[in-house]
Amino acid sequence: MRSLKLNLFVQTLICGLLALFCAYFFLFAPPAKDLIYPLCCLTSALFLWTLVSWIRSSGHSFDLYTIFILATASFNGGQIFLEVFNLNSRGLLFGRFGETTLLETVLFVAVALASIHLGALFRLSKQEFIDSAGFLTRPPTALLQVGLLLLGLSVVPTFIVLKQMVDIVRTSGYFALYTRVDQIGIDNILTLISNFFVPGILFTMAGSYGKNKFLLATHFGIIVYGFLLIFLGRRGDGTEALVAYLVVYHYCVKPVHKKTVFAAAGIMLIVVFPLIAAIRNVDLSDRGDIGMMVGAYQAIDNPAVAVVSEMGGSMQAISHTIDLVPKFRPYDLGASYLYAALSVFPNLFWSIHPSVARGSPSVWLVRTVEPDIAALGGGLGYTYIAEAYFNFGWWGGPFALFLVGYALSSLVCWSQFSGDVLKIAAASTFFASLIGFARADSQSIIRPLFWYTLFPYLLVKWVEKRNIAKAAPV
Repeated sequence: MRSLKLNLFVQTLICGLLALFCAYFFLFAPPAKDLIYPLCCLTSALFLWTLVSWIRSSGHSFDLYTIFILATASFNGGQIFLEVFNLNSRGLLFGRFGETTLLETVLFVAVALASIHLGALFRLSKQEFIDSAGFLTRPPTALLQVGLLLLGLSVVPTFIVLKQMVDIVRTSGYFALYTRVDQIGIDNILTLISNFFVPGILFTMAGSYGKNKFLLATHFGIIVYGFLLIFLGRRGDGTEALVAYLVVYHYCVKPVHKKTVFAAAGIMLIVVFPLIAAIRNVDLSDRGDIGMMVGAYQAIDNPAVAVVSEMGGSMQAISHTIDLVPKFRPYDLGASYLYAALSVFPNLFWSIHPSVARGSPSVWLVRTVEPDIAALGGGLGYTYIAEAYFNFGWWGGPFALFLVGYALSSLVCWSQFSGDVLKIAAASTFFASLIGFARADSQSIIRPLFWYTLFPYLLVKWVEKRNIAKAAPV
């Protein structure tokens, strides 16, 4: 607890110093060119401090918050790290922005990270017990029952959706996945039902205490599902499902050794991600050619740097937003979050959900910056950090991000530190979508929160209550 209080004090001090630097920057407008590199170094150090201080404060090195911060670092700070070691061959963000915009971007990333971590540590300081080891609750029978129900409901739609994706990639290539005709009505219902597959897998595994056949079945299901998505080019979706599964396995079945986690992460980062990026536009029938795959991989100049640079390119969303808001459009003042909340209702009748069409920052950005890509149904991606600026700018954005950190820490305390298997499974189910929040706006997490997390969680509670009532003597 002393370590937590000290870390919270240091984090408060960091936020204060960043606030003073922001005031200095906007009042005196120093030359941006001389400040970009030092600020990249400081921001990189801030990322390391965030990880170390959280691990020391919570006592956990493999939890939802740590993984989310790593995702944030990859997509919002990847090129910042490369800049420190002069590994951005085409310049920071590929030389597409002016020096002032780049400095403001890096500064806002630093402010965002500091605000998030302040909120997380502040919430953690309110937690009375921070260790679930040794008192993990036995899963209720209802957890396995609901998991199997969700799998039974979703396995056929999932097979159909995956087959459609394979056919699209085989005939039209990877990018056709993003330019296909919008699904509405029955077609969209099929996709919505298939989204219960990952929750079904996670709930089934968490509830399979002493039932190895169900555990093995979930292993097989998630490996096929996750790696098929990765092979098709949907690296983010596949990885998010696999990471969520690994978290549930770690906390509910058997702790995963750190060496295993590091080895798996290294293979994905250095081999799998760069290779898939290199071959995802190759005909699907040719991807089984080992010689072609080896040649494609050898042609990559420093695979690890290439994939970090690619992921770090998501920071462009922050730069574009800083350039355009409020110069060309006013701050959204929370409207995008309101529209995101309305997206909880499924899209059954419209070519694009009204909430997305009217309130999504990612849709606004691609229509403004790359209208040709928007016309094809493509996108540029976004980040929750950019959305905070999009709504409230420099002065309100950090407070919104403080709340993000507070909410993330609350999720960890509610689930992983509770020892409750059901809570861990539910939180990890939501986390499968939450990882993607590091490279998306809030539209991406509302429906998964309500339909694919809260609904299964409450269903387990209801079934458990009925099971207890049936077992009670008359």
